Amino acid sequence: MIGFPASDVTILLLNQFFFPDAVATSQLLTDVASGLVDEGHTVRAICGRGGYAGDNAGELPGVTIIRTWALPFGHGATARVLSYLSYLLGAVWHGLAGPRADVVLTLTTPPVLSLVGWLVTAVRGGRLYLWEMDVYPDIAVELGVLRAESWLTRGLGWALDGVRRRAAGVIVLGESMRERLLRHGVPAERLLVAENWADGAEIQPRAFPDRQVFEVLYSGNLGLAHDLETVCGALERLRGGMPREDGPAGHGLGGDSPVNGLRGDSPQGDSPRRRFRFTFAGGGPQRGALERFCGGNGFTKTGFTKNEAEGKTANPAAASPATDHNAATATDQGGCPTMVCPTSVEFRGYSARHELAASLAGCHVGLVTQKACTVGAVVPSKVYGLMAAGRPILYVGPAQGTPARLIRKFGCGWQVEPGDAAGLVQVLQRLAQDFGEVEAAGARGYQAFQEFYERKAGVGRIVGIVAGRDGAAEVVPERAG
Repeated sequence: MIGFPASDVTILLLNQFFFPDAVATSQLLTDVASGLVDEGHTVRAICGRGGYAGDNAGELPGVTIIRTWALPFGHGATARVLSYLSYLLGAVWHGLAGPRADVVLTLTTPPVLSLVGWLVTAVRGGRLYLWEMDVYPDIAVELGVLRAESWLTRGLGWALDGVRRRAAGVIVLGESMRERLLRHGVPAERLLVAENWADGAEIQPRAFPDRQVFEVLYSGNLGLAHDLETVCGALERLRGGMPREDGPAGHGLGGDSPVNGLRGDSPQGDSPRRRFRFTFAGGGPQRGALERFCGGNGFTKTGFTKNEAEGKTANPAAASPATDHNAATATDQGGCPTMVCPTSVEFRGYSARHELAASLAGCHVGLVTQKACTVGAVVPSKVYGLMAAGRPILYVGPAQGTPARLIRKFGCGWQVEPGDAAGLVQVLQRLAQDFGEVEAAGARGYQAFQEFYERKAGVGRIVGIVAGRDGAAEVVPERAG
């Protein structure tokens, strides 16, 4: 890596969403911007005026923010494309007309933003780094948005891979993403693994909630890459308190062996059956479908405001309580006739950054999901906030995914294969009777977080790459010895 002077590097950051938006890419880029300023660099960011998960207006100390005009972002295909295009036009204009930057760092919102970064550096000079939050066009193909053999997909792939091969560096979020881009023909020396992080000053372990109800939290975006079918299948099984089924169980705790007690003898004995409450805090394109599923199957739902329904930030404490906070009553749409259901569901809006710690503290386990086809194309960043909060990870996703690798390495949770709803139920029922194991897995995750995923360490990895810090080295915690 060619180094820059220790200070006074001018760096241009490109992403449609930036401070103070609550969406993950905005928060991560905000942390990096602040870290660059702290090291004495000149930082300029070009973002859109509209937000994804909240307001997108405000000043970040030391950072010059250009908020270019862009159409409002929506989850519908037409609204999203128009929003992307309007931002891209503004980013090109300000990138070419503004002060020259020594380094340009692009994220992947919009997906072709790296082309703008390439254009700016080709015309104005400077080094280009790509921070791949999602791999395009792969993710669009895997989710059925684009056809693999279409001219559009081939053209996008050719253009984006061309930029990747010419960039000074391509920052990837884990080994699975690195492996995917190697298959694209990106040179190994261009690929720099730097996993995401959470802010330990804002998120710290707190006491676990009361044990009368086993709390499961899904925090963040309900995107198309996330597996909700398995979760819905588990909810159906838990709704009526159905007995445990034989089948594959979750894996974790530092190895490939089933968790003790998940097969065979049950530790439940004469213990009262635990009730479960699933809380989905966030928004995204799949939230509406999940709400309809829960409403059609007799689960209690909390109310939510119009802003929350549109995915805007809401205080978790403001969510309306269920009529019976611990249970759902019977309905004529497949509920639990003449009995109380042992499972309820609650919906909330996104948590603002300063509210996230309280939201995460309200669960026993954090739910993270990923469709198998998306391995290496996306890397769920929810895991790092959970580790910071001392909460174990319940990952419904393939064994090759980065969350599964972290679970195996650090013993900080459990992994269930996509489609294995019965296995997910087994894990939940087992954990609901073994709070000691839940707390121990959360403690192991927090220990790993302190060593590898604290904000200072995570930001330092990115700053060291883009600012050419002497001695900066690639650190890959998920494969570290």
